[in-house]
Amino acid sequence: MAQRYLAVTSPGLEPALLAELRSFKIKKPTVIEGGVEFSATTKKFYNVLRSTRIAHRLYLRVDEFRARDQIEAYNKSKRFEWERLLSTGQAVEVRGVVKSSRIGGSGAITDAVADGIRDHFIQALHSKPPTLFRQTSADGDVISTKMLARCEDDRCMINMEAAGKPLHQRGWRKQAGPAPLRESVASAVLDLAGWKPGVALVDPMCGSGTFVIEAARRARRLPVRLWDDYAATTWANFAPEVFEQAGPGEPLAASDVDGLFGFDIDAGVLKKAKANAARAEVGDNVSFEQTDVRALTAPEGVEPGVVVCNPPYGERLSESGEIEALVQTISERFAGWRVGLLLPRDVSVDFSGLSLRSAAELRNGGIPVKVWVSTEG
Repeated sequence: MAQRYLAVTSPGLEPALLAELRSFKIKKPTVIEGGVEFSATTKKFYNVLRSTRIAHRLYLRVDEFRARDQIEAYNKSKRFEWERLLSTGQAVEVRGVVKSSRIGGSGAITDAVADGIRDHFIQALHSKPPTLFRQTSADGDVISTKMLARCEDDRCMINMEAAGKPLHQRGWRKQAGPAPLRESVASAVLDLAGWKPGVALVDPMCGSGTFVIEAARRARRLPVRLWDDYAATTWANFAPEVFEQAGPGEPLAASDVDGLFGFDIDAGVLKKAKANAARAEVGDNVSFEQTDVRALTAPEGVEPGVVVCNPPYGERLSESGEIEALVQTISERFAGWRVGLLLPRDVSVDFSGLSLRSAAELRNGGIPVKVWVSTEG
């Protein structure tokens, strides 16, 4: 039976997330601000959970109801068959968010849902309830099972977080450069720029290597994250046999993937990129080289692919001619290559040497940015 889910991304990247989800054969997608709701069978849900590269988080839509006050929210929370998802003694964190609702503040909906879960087990099932924490655990431990109760205009939606750790945390980036980019955002930019496994990739200002490492792991068909444990595997309805059938499939050998290049003028940050690539198990699939963008040329003997770049937004970006030099290098030395650039919205750039369009607008590290991609090719 299909259930309803919510995949969350950075506002502005919803179209990229929607395209990825459709590749997983999900049903009835609905785009909302910052995410995509969809229906999926258990196997398709597990496939999204283990294979999405663009979603930051993934939630099960548990229940939805209208409540005019805290008592009504408590009663309606208590009636749900929580034993379908939660087990006796399981540690569960409940967090509430309220916007323009008569139910009260976030504490009111948190207490209503937590008390409803507790009393359902005690009163309806006559059993010990899960161990419930309000907002965060008292001893600071990380609780893998998290419930988010969101109320707006007296409409309450209870969601259960499926991943545990945020999906954009892959586990291999222990060291970052001056402009770290979420791995999930990097993957979305790769898609928007038209990169696919088997296509060459060049990042002229690669920093800690996020673009090329993310591309290498995708090309190798390696798991999205270094760990393969998810909160959904602790749910009462977890189906291990179905879970094992989902996922990226058998990985390719290291010798089958190449053509992924990262360049940077900073030798120190390149050391971080190489360490990250080794940790990501793709050190043999990527090439990092210290080069000023003004001296960069297309790799020899490589078919035109995609040039992608997220220049640092601080001092280096404000240096005279830095972005102009990047654009000039790409236009003069990368003929036939597609382009994907992530630039602050307030940066004025002359793209006359390139044919680019704005593919997305979002915030990266709190800074409003645009994703510029090739119009053709």
